[in-house]
Amino acid sequence: MCDRSGIDAVSYSRIEQGHSSPLLDTLIRIADAIDVDLAELVRPQAEGPAQPPRG
Repeated sequence: MCDRSGIDAVSYSRIEQGHSSPLLDTLIRIADAIDVDLAELVRPQAEGPAQPPRG
């Protein structure tokens, strides 16, 4: 991952462990390295299955 994204191992480890928040440029490089859209990378995970709207 570090080679593909150009992020040094220490920085990547800190991000992965939640000890550091990446800058937008870093997020873009990670998304490119794993071949996903940036929006997919930063989208919050669902708390559970989606519930149908009430109405």
